[in-house]
Amino acid sequence: MQQLDLSDCSSLTCLPESSGSLSNLHLNLSACSSLTSLPKSLGQLSGLKRLDLGSCRGLVRLPEMGYQHNMSLVEVYMYVCVSLKSLPESWCQLSLLKTLAAPGCTSLNTVIDNMEGMTSLQILDLSGCDDLRQLPGKIPKQIKSIDLSDCYTHMVELAEQLVRIAEQAPGVKVKLGGWDSLMHSYKGQQDRPYSLAGRGFAGCAVLPSGLRFEHVGFLEEPNLLQETTSHVTPQERQR
Repeated sequence: MQQLDLSDCSSLTCLPESSGSLSNLHLNLSACSSLTSLPKSLGQLSGLKRLDLGSCRGLVRLPEMGYQHNMSLVEVYMYVCVSLKSLPESWCQLSLLKTLAAPGCTSLNTVIDNMEGMTSLQILDLSGCDDLRQLPGKIPKQIKSIDLSDCYTHMVELAEQLVRIAEQAPGVKVKLGGWDSLMHSYKGQQDRPYSLAGRGFAGCAVLPSGLRFEHVGFLEEPNLLQETTSHVTPQERQR
């Protein structure tokens, strides 16, 4: 694999337009904190295999990918891109992408809505994306791991969306580290009779469809579950 390493170039503000002729390329732009965007031609690098954007704190926009370009892209790492708010929908066509990791992107509030075309995706890491409020509407069924650790600001909304994820991707492991306050967030909410316990999360921490959880010790605390289920309607208990 060829490597173009521009990491730690903190004064780098832009990249030149690329020719698209490089093959089997690992492009490392980690800690290029002054970069605010990437050239459109980067989205046409047909030989790009791995893209590292870690700690590109000023990055606010990513290039469009897909449309028969970048179809060789396998790994994308963009941890702590704190100014990034969304991912391009065109990335849904990256059929060879196995790892999409965006931990610590604290401004990220939505991800790609339809990921069904990402047929090789195994790992989706959104841990520490504290402003995340919308999970993919469609997820590839073969995905192995989704990390939502420390995504706690909108955890109630995300928890409801996990029911859909469970139906689409049976067997995926979901990491929920830092969600220990979830049950407490329901306490006293008389106008919101929704509960994880009422959706099959209680007890063994396994949904009937096979969704598995990691780092969810709060699910084993009877007191928390009892407090939460007190707000569950009879209809919810029957589901």
